[in-house]
Amino acid sequence: MTAWRILGVSTAAIPAMMVALPAYAGDIPAVTEKLIPDIIVTAERRPDPVQQVPIAVSAYNNYMLSARNLDTPLALANDVPNLFASSAVGLGSLNSYTLRGLGQSSTDATFSPSVGTFIDDVYIAPGAGNNFLFFDVDRAEVLRGPQSSLYGRNTSGGAVNIVIARPSETLGGYGEFAYGAFDRKTARGSINLPLSPVVQLKVSGYFQNDDGYVTNSTTGEKLNDSDAAGIRGALQFKVTDTLRWNLAATYMRNDGDNLPNSLCDPNAPAQCSGRYSATARRVDPAFSATNPLIPLGNRLDTQIYTSHIDWVGENFALASITGFVDSRARSAIDLSDGRPFPNTAVPFPAPGSGLDGGPAGYAPVTNIGHGQQFSQELKLTGSLLDGRIDYIAGLLYFDASDKSDRGYAVIDNGTIDRAAYVQADFNATDRLKLTAGVRYTDEKTSFAIVDTSAGCQSSPGTCVTAVGLAVAGVSTNAKAKIWSPRFAASYRVAEDVMVYASASRGFRSGGWDASTLSTIRAFGAENVWSYEGGVKADAFGGKVRANLAAFWLESANAQAPLLVGGVPVVQNVHGYRNRGVELEVIAAPIAGLNLRASVGYQNDTYRAGGSVLVAAQQGACIAELARGLIPLAPAGPQAAGSCAIGIVDANGHIAEPARTPDFSLGLGAGYDWTIPAAGIILTPSVNGLYRTAFEAGTANATLFTGSSNGLGGVAFPANPFGDNVITGSHNPAVWQVAAALTLRTDDNNWTLALECANCLDTSFTQSVVGTVRYLNPPRVWQIRARRVF
Repeated sequence: MTAWRILGVSTAAIPAMMVALPAYAGDIPAVTEKLIPDIIVTAERRPDPVQQVPIAVSAYNNYMLSARNLDTPLALANDVPNLFASSAVGLGSLNSYTLRGLGQSSTDATFSPSVGTFIDDVYIAPGAGNNFLFFDVDRAEVLRGPQSSLYGRNTSGGAVNIVIARPSETLGGYGEFAYGAFDRKTARGSINLPLSPVVQLKVSGYFQNDDGYVTNSTTGEKLNDSDAAGIRGALQFKVTDTLRWNLAATYMRNDGDNLPNSLCDPNAPAQCSGRYSATARRVDPAFSATNPLIPLGNRLDTQIYTSHIDWVGENFALASITGFVDSRARSAIDLSDGRPFPNTAVPFPAPGSGLDGGPAGYAPVTNIGHGQQFSQELKLTGSLLDGRIDYIAGLLYFDASDKSDRGYAVIDNGTIDRAAYVQADFNATDRLKLTAGVRYTDEKTSFAIVDTSAGCQSSPGTCVTAVGLAVAGVSTNAKAKIWSPRFAASYRVAEDVMVYASASRGFRSGGWDASTLSTIRAFGAENVWSYEGGVKADAFGGKVRANLAAFWLESANAQAPLLVGGVPVVQNVHGYRNRGVELEVIAAPIAGLNLRASVGYQNDTYRAGGSVLVAAQQGACIAELARGLIPLAPAGPQAAGSCAIGIVDANGHIAEPARTPDFSLGLGAGYDWTIPAAGIILTPSVNGLYRTAFEAGTANATLFTGSSNGLGGVAFPANPFGDNVITGSHNPAVWQVAAALTLRTDDNNWTLALECANCLDTSFTQSVVGTVRYLNPPRVWQIRARRVF
């Protein structure tokens, strides 16, 4: 084991051969008997072949990312079993992940994700944006299951780890250009400049602009575009043979939207040939003193500065990792899309009469925010007793603040974390490795609010204040001291077969739900224990790889929306459980033919029997149903207001957890057809993803065709219990297909590809607000050209 391997600063990953599209220059390994070499990953915060780490991890090196056009963190989702990912409600700059059933319930800075995003070992808070076009990425890793012992807070479900290639001593780079559907234009590129044997520079950037795939038939504007740009400069100083300093500065802008839309035009219901919106709020509003509206849409500017100082000794390495992130956000979302929320009496509401009496009935959520975070980590890795023990230990200080003006209040949220961690691997024999690790986190969070609502201005005695919250029993400061242990054992049955078992504890931070001023409540940290066993195997001379993992996950204090004052407010419920199996298979049975498959199965449920709030709501819902009241009916005497809200569904049952289909299947195939006389290689490829029926919203609130009769025989044209879906949470089983035809020169310097995503133009609900749907993007195509030099 070399010193630099211990340190984990190597940026060269061994390319995997099993992908559906070809490689590029500099990325293709020599042909050996083993056709699917290991990717080097840092899942355990040091470099190891992916087949040797006792963790369920889906890994992609730069070759795989480029060849399959996986150009954003969101694009990885279709490949990872039991991962559901989409843009967050309203915001194309923020990804919402649900992994093994654990997901983010809100985009507010007072909430934390269960799947953390890391760029070059630095945690990126959700407010800074975790959806971006990849720069010159060395690899991407999706770690499934709790990772809190080595990665810290907000990784109870897993972690997305992005590692960007460092500068090197080789002059080179690439340029890539694409044009596609909705007039999308994309450019990406990177150049590596070895200024001297001591100093190397790498500059990377991207630009993307499109018109948006949603037509607003009220204003005539285009919505849900994905405009973005970024630039990154990195310097490496090789101070001595044992000391390196890497600095990087990154700026990213993301104007992407994810606003509600319909398959049929709300202003002309018979028109169903695209994606439509009806809000009267404009992307380009007329600005005046009487109408200073925040424009509809989203704008996020993020700066990231990182420093890695790496010093190596004979049997140890010390790293100092510093990160500073600054983000400025502005967004305006129309939750009701210019219409009242659909209900059983009016399942197809017309635009023009919304909840707040605003122009054409928009129900606005606005935000102007500024977030900052600073982190400093010291990490020590090494070996003892002639390699019998490998260890990693570290200290972390993390300080973050986020201030947001939401229109009705200015909210200031802060977090200070101090953590220490250690993990040791005992190599009992050449085949048996035992692992034990633990992280201690001392976390302090704070919440401050300034009430700027109209009610407060007209009647100051009604203003929400910290003193008033304290009187009501809502603390604005919280402390948590959390231990996150991990235990694992792995045994190499044969040279290419490893079995492992692990137990790990993860957590995500608590916070405050301030969705409405009348129901502000604090909630505690969510702790998760996960028990996992798995097999990682290569077979048939390296032509087949199969990785299998089975898990049992339990949370005794899961965060979930519960009914408080008639409003769903995030609180801690008695528990959540998920059990599942994940299988990833890749194969290269003959030269040029590449096959892959991924299977995910999960069976999850809320275990809310110990929650007084849930029990009371269930009892009230059942009583309302017995009286003939109807869930999702208009507010009034006919409405069963305790049903289809929080985590109680329309039937009075505990709702199915959202975004967790029981079964998912991913399939892919590609074939390299070599034409020696022309000096080119032609590669057709196809990838498919199947998901069984699932719910997109926590309450499972859905309107179906078929009438419903309420109290006194009042009939409604829709019902909340079952039939064909009109709108809302429920999704039938769905297939998605992507395909490509790629032409490249046999020296791998030039590539031309015709690609499509969601080729069959399948639609399904990714997220909901009430019964308003946020659909997945439609079919998109592009022509992509790439030059490597």
